[in-house]
Amino acid sequence: MKIKYRITILFTLLVTFILFFVCASIYYFSDLNRKLDFQRRIRNRALSTISLLVKVEGIDRDLLRRIDQNMLISLREKSVIVYDNNNKEVYRFKDEGATLERPEASVLDYTRNNGEYVYSKGHRDVIAVKYGAGDQEYISVAAAYDKEGLEKMSELKFVLIVSFISGTLITLLSGLIFSSRLVVPIKKITSEVKEISSQNLSRRIILNETKDELYELSSTFNELLTRLQQSFEIQRRFIANASHELSTP
Repeated sequence: MKIKYRITILFTLLVTFILFFVCASIYYFSDLNRKLDFQRRIRNRALSTISLLVKVEGIDRDLLRRIDQNMLISLREKSVIVYDNNNKEVYRFKDEGATLERPEASVLDYTRNNGEYVYSKGHRDVIAVKYGAGDQEYISVAAAYDKEGLEKMSELKFVLIVSFISGTLITLLSGLIFSSRLVVPIKKITSEVKEISSQNLSRRIILNETKDELYELSSTFNELLTRLQQSFEIQRRFIANASHELSTP
């Protein structure tokens, strides 16, 4: 394999790895931020429901359901269940077409001991939070589907994939151009060396002004040619002297 292709492949692999790492990091942290933000919104919804239920005097379940139904916060397929100390439902609400998320008793116990429990069920995120009001402890379990956030993540994923592929192709093309220009001086040295034979050993490779590795290579070739020329001259003089001695009685 020619050296320019090896340089192109190595350069492309390196930049491709960097692009993949950057794109993967952007997607990972964006999705993590989406999850945290959506969980915060569900948590606020759960705490708001308990707060209205406990602190607002005279509010009944039907009014609270109407409030939940007309909330402007964009939570899709949301459901809310409030439990009392005895894990008995004191309030529940769900959007039309959604299902109520009823956690297991172990989830409620964990929430009472730790204050919060977060998990996923199907395509929805679920949060169970504890809320204290006097001697009573309530647990609100809220679930919702982050449709808008997932759609944005899908769009971001498409943009990152296109950017990754485009960046890889651009890197491959630029790497090929870069490596081709890089080996031009080497090709020049090779061409000059091919033109040197035993008949023109006095010829030398033209040295570049920049004293880089190619300069050192050309200088080494010139030193080798100088030694070869001296060897040929010594051999020529020896043959001439030997012929003269043999031809003279």
